[in-house]
Amino acid sequence: GVTYLKQDESRHIAYGLFLLSRHLAVDPGLWEVIEATMNELLVPALGVVTDVFDAYDPVPFDLKEDDFITFATAQFDKRMQRLEKARRASLAEVYETAQTLLDV
Repeated sequence: GVTYLKQDESRHIAYGLFLLSRHLAVDPGLWEVIEATMNELLVPALGVVTDVFDAYDPVPFDLKEDDFITFATAQFDKRMQRLEKARRASLAEVYETAQTLLDV
């Protein structure tokens, strides 16, 4: 079940990145709004991790909040890098990148 959930959520995120990438390829002037919104949403996203860990005392399975924060931040950075690349790409390049990701 967890595998299917992960696949489903990954598709949602991938589609959102693809949508934003297409918009950026057509209008790089959207970058400021997208960057500001992504940075604004990072705070509540990391808050979800904190909220989950705050619900447990002690935290089960020796899980470490910092590990989850580090992972989430790394994922955010990868997504931002992809969007930064899209703002310098043509629409055809964005579609080509998306196809390459699907072929993997």
